[in-house]
Amino acid sequence: SRVWSIVARSHAAGRLGSAYLICGPEGYGHWPVALAIAALLNCEWNQSKSGQPPCGECRPCRLIAAANFEGLQVIGPVKTHKNMGEAIELTAALIESRRKEPFTLLDTSSPVTIPIDMARELKRSLSQKAPEGVRRVALLYRMDRMKPEATDALLKLVEEPPPDTTILLM
Repeated sequence: SRVWSIVARSHAAGRLGSAYLICGPEGYGHWPVALAIAALLNCEWNQSKSGQPPCGECRPCRLIAAANFEGLQVIGPVKTHKNMGEAIELTAALIESRRKEPFTLLDTSSPVTIPIDMARELKRSLSQKAPEGVRRVALLYRMDRMKPEATDALLKLVEEPPPDTTILLM
């Protein structure tokens, strides 16, 4: 509730930051908080910046809750993969597991990382113009699993995000 209070007040005042670090022990609600922030930024009923929580009923709110909104970009740690297509499939599986059970811990029984190709794809995707009326949210899940070269690739993006983009680091 403390995180939400800070973000909601900033949104109501029209003073949202371009990047937020959501930290703490895994399993304490990072994923739901990140999706709530994305919904707050895109809720059709909350465009007045009233400080109210997102409605949860409009199209953007429903799509964000399902992690399927066109303005929501997610990267997270995946197992070793052969190509970008496989990395996308692994990321989709990660998102689906978070959607079904947002408080579970990441399975680290096999090595998982955020590789540079995913970081570059996120950077390329965010360099394109956002759709009209959409505030893009880049959700970087489990940053501690990012390879150093991927971190380097995203450093400039975090320092200077594109317009209408908020970056959430977890």
